[in-house]
This record gives sequence, C-alpha cells and structure tokens, in this order.
Amino acid sequence: MPTPYLTPYDTGARCEPHVWPTPTQLALEKSSPDARAIEEDRFGRVDFDNDEATTVCTVHIERVEDGRHVVVIGNLRHEKPTIVVDDNGARTFVNALTD
Repeated sequence: MPTPYLTPYDTGARCEPHVWPTPTQLALEKSSPDARAIEEDRFGRVDFDNDEATTVCTVHIERVEDGRHVVVIGNLRHEKPTIVVDDNGARTFVNALTD
C-alpha cells in the first residue's frame, strides 16, 4: 500500500491557519456594548497551529490612528501583541513577554 501524501501542515513544515469564529451581525446588534466590544475584537484573527494542534501564534492586521496598516503577531498565552510590523516594514516593535 502506498504511503499517503502528507501536506506541509501534516509534516509540521507549515503552521495551519484557523480563522476565529465571529458572531453574526444580528447577534452583535443584540449584544450589550461591553459584550460587543469583546466580540468585535475577534474579527480578522487567525490562529496558526503546529502539527500537534497547538497554537503557535495569532495574527491579525489592523489600521492604526495615522492610517497605516500593521500586522500584529500575538501569543494567546499573553493576550498581548509580541511583534507589530507596519505596512512599509519600517518599524517593528517587540514586547519582551515572558511566562
């Protein structure tokens, strides 16, 4: 029997993306302002899991006050961004977060 093909996700060569689930528009409309703010923060986030189904990082892109887009790479254990890169690649911020 031939060996089944293993994808880069299966071999661990690449982390597999998993988009965070988000509520419907109707659910957001019925939410309290506090609950809505929490749910709105989930939009656009993607977890990248290793071949053991453990999340390595979470990534999202957002627009900052001056209009630039930044890529935010965060770690779920800390719930804070660890790296932020702007759309020109000109600035990188690293928070020294430890366990």
